[in-house]
Amino acid sequence: VDSFSINQRVKSKFDPDSFKSTLSNAIKTISNVAVIMTPWNNPGNLTRSWCIWELYSASLFENDVDINIIIPPTQVDPFRNELRKDHKQIMAKLGNIDINKAEAFDKKDQESILNAAKESKGGVNGVRESVIGPLRRWITKESMNIINQIEMNKLNGNDIDENEYALMLNNVGLLLHDQGKHDESESLLKQSLKVR
Repeated sequence: VDSFSINQRVKSKFDPDSFKSTLSNAIKTISNVAVIMTPWNNPGNLTRSWCIWELYSASLFENDVDINIIIPPTQVDPFRNELRKDHKQIMAKLGNIDINKAEAFDKKDQESILNAAKESKGGVNGVRESVIGPLRRWITKESMNIINQIEMNKLNGNDIDENEYALMLNNVGLLLHDQGKHDESESLLKQSLKVR
């Protein structure tokens, strides 16, 4: 987005304050933002000021902008392994997004974006929460995809590891519980007990 609406590397005739409205308007007009999660647990783009600001800007238009969080195929197994080991670590690893520590190619941009974050509704913490919201939804969706894949294999008559299935139901249930989705959580946890 920024290469067309605001090119970070071209500074001629660039008003540092205009990025707030220019970028937001571009995102709303395009109505789609893609975030590539690589590696899934510490994506480099979420350490960059501009990328965090773009995701924050997209979150302001939640009903008008689709935020697509994409995990490359090479990251599916590491994500699944983490879910298998410790569901709490999944959010902990993505929850450390910090616009205070984020960097930009141009230090003036970095400073402008940080100042804009401080001045925004909720300040720096509000920006962080706005960015983490789509990530939480993505984690839920990706976790449910794993369970759906196992169930599809079972429906198709393929052998599945029942212990793995029960563990995934349990851990995704606990993940949902931690996110306050108690009804969905209870359903998966009960299903996990039946499988065991």
